[in-house]
Amino acid sequence: MGRRTAFLTCTLLVLMGHSVHSYDKHAIGRNYTKKLQSFVDSQSCRNGGTCVCSTLEPQSLAAACGFSNDPLFMNTAERLLEQQCDLVDPLTCPEAANRVYDEQEVDFVVIGAGSAGCVVANRLTEEPSWTVALLEAGGPEPTGTQYPGSYFTYSNPPPESSINWNFVTEPEKNACLGKPDMRCVWPRGRVMGGTGVLNGMMYIRGHPLDYDYWADAGNEGWDFDSVFPYFIKSEDNLQIGDIYQKKYHGTGGYLTISQFNSHPSMAETVMDAAQELGYRSRVDLNGESPLGYTIAQANNRNGARLSSNKAFISPILDRDNLYVGMNSMVTKILIDKKKKKVTGVEYYKDGERKVIRVRKEVILSAGAVQSPQILLLSGIGPRKELEKVGVDVIHNSPWVGKNLMNHVSYSVNFRVHNASDHVDFSMDTLSQYLNNRNGPLSSTGMSQVTGLIRSKYADPNVKDLQDIQMFFQGFLGNCSVTGEDDELLTTGKTRYVTFTPTLLVPQSRGHIKLRSKNPFAHPRIELNYLSYQREVDILIDGVGKAIELSNTKAMKYLQLELDRTPVHGCEKHKFGTNDYWECAIRYNTNAENHQAGTCVMGPSPKTSVVDPTLKVHGIKGLRVVDASIMPNVTRGNLNGPIIMVAEKGSDLVKADWIN
Repeated sequence: MGRRTAFLTCTLLVLMGHSVHSYDKHAIGRNYTKKLQSFVDSQSCRNGGTCVCSTLEPQSLAAACGFSNDPLFMNTAERLLEQQCDLVDPLTCPEAANRVYDEQEVDFVVIGAGSAGCVVANRLTEEPSWTVALLEAGGPEPTGTQYPGSYFTYSNPPPESSINWNFVTEPEKNACLGKPDMRCVWPRGRVMGGTGVLNGMMYIRGHPLDYDYWADAGNEGWDFDSVFPYFIKSEDNLQIGDIYQKKYHGTGGYLTISQFNSHPSMAETVMDAAQELGYRSRVDLNGESPLGYTIAQANNRNGARLSSNKAFISPILDRDNLYVGMNSMVTKILIDKKKKKVTGVEYYKDGERKVIRVRKEVILSAGAVQSPQILLLSGIGPRKELEKVGVDVIHNSPWVGKNLMNHVSYSVNFRVHNASDHVDFSMDTLSQYLNNRNGPLSSTGMSQVTGLIRSKYADPNVKDLQDIQMFFQGFLGNCSVTGEDDELLTTGKTRYVTFTPTLLVPQSRGHIKLRSKNPFAHPRIELNYLSYQREVDILIDGVGKAIELSNTKAMKYLQLELDRTPVHGCEKHKFGTNDYWECAIRYNTNAENHQAGTCVMGPSPKTSVVDPTLKVHGIKGLRVVDASIMPNVTRGNLNGPIIMVAEKGSDLVKADWIN
């Protein structure tokens, strides 16, 4: 059968509603697929032989890939993916969960179904006598986000991606100078699972000292020894053995962790190159030491993305005490001004104002941008800032929105002149993924490779304390080139990759402010990136380490060529000098998706927003549980630490109410 004939046959089968491909369901631990398949089969709204209810999820993959037309191949690819029911969010069916209704009263309201909120909703509904409502501004996870190769695709701005808040920052003075209007862009997830549906899924905990610093700041119970059991609690690591040892990892939790099923041959080359330079290579960066290079483990299951929604909410939709409100944008927390006690939550759904009442607590898990925004809209924040925009002051809390941190980076571009011939997204690689869950679509390409390393400015007193993370990009099976069925068989031997040194110890601090009292307006995000010369110096050193890695003997066969095209605005500097790299870093600054710190945790209300039990100072019945409570950002990807915060935060809530 020819490729075009095979494609048209697949298309016809999709239109007829028949299943095209199958795979070994036993490869998924804990009978997850079988349970989800059974659940979806039971839904009255099952549509046309697929697992998706078209009432809630229109096709989105072609648009996310940037196609303005209606490309046959990309649309068919999405329909084929929808026939693999473990890739489908059951919440595409309206009957999948108990619905939230106006003027409902529950014990707990969780605001935000992101990496933290999904965990909290799961753990609190373990108590059968408690009712919990989970409110999320977005809808179900699009099926197109589920193959790991789609990483980056849904981070495009609306209308291409309907699940991205696409925050744009205020103009910067020292960074993002080459961006439009000198503004950085932050993709953030507006969807069940939050930014965990957009990210690269890499599972990195950081350094133990990150958490010891939290405890040293007066946050009892947040040192690494105390939080380590909460990392273990979530984890279901599928690769326990010589590298990933049992004493550092958990099994049996909701969050499946393993390496992706596939990786480019260049990933192994980077491991050899790192070893050549004296780095630890092919090691567990969450184990004995965080230093070295590795093909990272990630939160994925059977070759598919595993967001917190998919891991923690999908398996418990049959709990009678869980209520899920999607497309429900929270605009205010309702507080009795005299008692300073939370009474409920105001939200908008389908353009209508609605209210949900709460008996015990509201848990705010809207992330480092929107958790402080919602507090400010509710009258909790710096008095002068609130009065300036006309918000009634409920409680003067000077640190709301302050202490904003993020990792920043710079990408060094290379041409790979001796890359292998293949197409990353075609009917062949799609069939490979659907049949076997491997190939380019089953991983994030070179983005699964990382290194935690030390610059020459790293703390000399702690030998394994990293201050740079090296990321990579390339060989990503995200979108077809044409969107049609006559995709070229090869892309040629020249490919492009990036090596991206990332600053893990930002000194600069920004803040979140209200633009107005309009809850639908994006907040003002003032970053102050690269305000300290030391931050730039660390990144320049990281650029040197990236180039050093590219020049190793192990890399020779790839025929890597450094892209020497001057960064626009930096032409006056000689390429490769420190002055040039400083200019390039300040003009082409990358903002990583590792925002934290804006509802900072601490013992004193004068210098923090929440106490060590995550209760908002001065307000009864309100906690914040997400990355915004972090006193300092951890040294690595943030998704794992956020889930840990949510696990511990859930236990703190239980400790107050079970007895």
